[in-house]
Amino acid sequence: MHCKVITAQLSDYAEFDQTTLKGTPGYFRIARTCKGQWWFLDPENKPFYYKGVCAVNRAGTPGGRRADPGPYAATVNKKYHYQAGVDSFISACIGKIKELNFNALGAWTTEEFFNNNVPFTEIIEFFKEGPFLPSVNEKNPLPDIFHPAWLIAADRKARALCSPLRYSKWLVGYFTDNELGFG
Repeated sequence: MHCKVITAQLSDYAEFDQTTLKGTPGYFRIARTCKGQWWFLDPENKPFYYKGVCAVNRAGTPGGRRADPGPYAATVNKKYHYQAGVDSFISACIGKIKELNFNALGAWTTEEFFNNNVPFTEIIEFFKEGPFLPSVNEKNPLPDIFHPAWLIAADRKARALCSPLRYSKWLVGYFTDNELGFG
């Protein structure tokens, strides 16, 4: 069987089925073209192909946002005078990202990069909220999602992370979780 590769054509214009348009004008949304392809639309209603860098931060160690700073952080602090302000480090990182033809920031990017004219995603990580079920795997406990306390904890976490970003034109969307372990 031979398949023909069809690449998406990026342009400022595409015909969209208006009945499929989801989201608020002026923010990132989604819609399906009249030819059946689903697209992100940027805040200016242009088709947007998300090419994001997973984790942009100054820690330089595994763990994304929660990573403990390593030697890379000390270098960043010195080179960019990070303790006096984050702007030069952020500008340098965003410049490098764009130079490498990426156009967005992934969910493990730290908050100081948000709202700097670069689309980004946020991760909520509901599965890190308890109470947890008894488990043989204590490294990856499973939350009791049917417990009323879990619903309260999940709601509290969503409000804490989502409320500050609710008016951000650069927020593409949320990941509820990632790489869940089930027991």
